[in-house]
Amino acid sequence: MKLSRLLAGVGFVVLVGTAGTACTTHAGAAAQVGSQSIETSQLRGIVDRGLAAADGVPVSQSGQAASSALNRLDLQRRTLTTLVQLQLLSDEADRRGVTLSSGDVASYYQAYAILQFGSVQAFEQRAAAAGFAPRDVSVIVRSGALESALSDRVSPHLLATEAETREQ
Repeated sequence: MKLSRLLAGVGFVVLVGTAGTACTTHAGAAAQVGSQSIETSQLRGIVDRGLAAADGVPVSQSGQAASSALNRLDLQRRTLTTLVQLQLLSDEADRRGVTLSSGDVASYYQAYAILQFGSVQAFEQRAAAAGFAPRDVSVIVRSGALESALSDRVSPHLLATEAETREQ
């Protein structure tokens, strides 16, 4: 990956992260990002499903017992961070006119799973061990797909060469 594309991506993430400091909370909301609320019930549901999914991961696949690896409070923080990031990325995508179809997200899901973990099944098992139930993995994937699409919009001419792509 070219250094300039990497730096542009890092700069964009810092910009989005800085915008996240404007996050507040209201009654019934785990967080308020702009005009959008992340409801406590949504956060609780994802965390409960994630803990249940982690408990279902065999010790041999996660490297340790999932129940001892995950702490509810840590999982809540990670999940809330992911949901806030997704909302910030969604707001920025709306602002820049970037849209993703369900096919775009599905393609990103497949590519990410295969390139990072070797298969979709391995990715889903790793996500479960980390505390994300199969139905909630789409939150992570959508966030990554939006970040990629926004990076392409912000720096469309900064592409890796074929050799750099193969190396990665």
